[in-house]
Amino acid sequence: MLRRWDEQLLAQKPDGWRVVGFRERVVMMRFGEVQVRQRLYKDEEGHGRFLLDEHLGLAPRQLATPAIAEKAVEVATEIGFVKTGELFESLTEGALSAMSIWRLLRDAGERR
Repeated sequence: MLRRWDEQLLAQKPDGWRVVGFRERVVMMRFGEVQVRQRLYKDEEGHGRFLLDEHLGLAPRQLATPAIAEKAVEVATEIGFVKTGELFESLTEGALSAMSIWRLLRDAGERR
């Protein structure tokens, strides 16, 4: 599904953007860790852009999807980020640690 979206985004890319390569990243989704291979674009101003990340609502270096991040923040506001980190770490085999939860909380606070 992600490959298809990446292909569709390629077909719809803005004029003046060009593909300069591929990059891989890991994203924690509701059904587990997913290795994502996506195109890296350069926009008209020469900035690197990942259309697939933008389509998914992922910030650079963000491990969790917005849905996972939202749930982690919700739980952390109830039981604290350390216990939430322990819980998510056990559920995700270490992919989301207490520090990952803390960063999600910090980012949510900055957005508000």
